[in-house]
Formats: sequence, structure tokens, C-alpha cells
Amino acid sequence: MAEQSQNDTEHRLAKWDSEEAALLLQGYLIVKAGWASRTDVIAAISRLLRQRAFDRNGSVSEKFRNVNGIEMQMGSMAVATGDRNYGKWTCSELFRQTASMYQKNYPQYAALISKLRREGYDIEKELGIVQ
Repeated sequence: MAEQSQNDTEHRLAKWDSEEAALLLQGYLIVKAGWASRTDVIAAISRLLRQRAFDRNGSVSEKFRNVNGIEMQMGSMAVATGDRNYGKWTCSELFRQTASMYQKNYPQYAALISKLRREGYDIEKELGIVQ
């Protein structure tokens, strides 16, 4: 029981990496474009990030990158892109850097999304969006 609790804490506190942030931004952009509902995109991001963690670690806790957490992080990504101002709501430097990469160095962002797709973490495919 203590091992499971420790595992949950480690996953819950795990810092986001650049690939996860890019996938979150890609999902945010899909919602913004109206290609899929926010609810469907959040669920897809959660599934993909949880699968990615499982593929890398062999296990994943119930709380790791769950729908509730992704919902909150989508708000942070809206702040990072400059689309929303939530008063004192902040976002991570990683999210700001990811949004800046998309806005100022799109080829680098596109390469990161392409890498994720090749590895099987394709949000458009997950949502049935034809590219």
C-alpha cells in the first residue's frame, strides 16, 4: 500500500517534458480550430500521455496525466499562448517555451509533433481527424 501511494505521488508530481507539452499544445490548437470538442481532446491527450508513460516505465498510476489534470493544464496552455488571461493564473516556463516555439520556430515544433506521431502518439489519429 505504501509503495502504491509513493508511486501515485511520484507520477502526480512528475514534471512535464517538452514532448508532453507539445502534445498538449497540439490538442489545444485542435480545440481552438474547432476540429474536436474540448472534452474529446482532453480525454485523448490523457490516453496518449498515460500510454507514453506506460511504454517508458511499464506502469502508470491512476492519477498520472488524468483527465482532471489535463483539463487544468489546458487552461495553463491558453495562458502560455496569450489567448487567455486568468488573472493570477500562471503557466510553466516549459509551456511558454512550447507556445513560443510554435509561434516563432514552427519547423522545430512540427518536427517534435512528427516525432511523436512516428512513436505512435498521434492526437489527430486518436481523434479521427484526417490530416
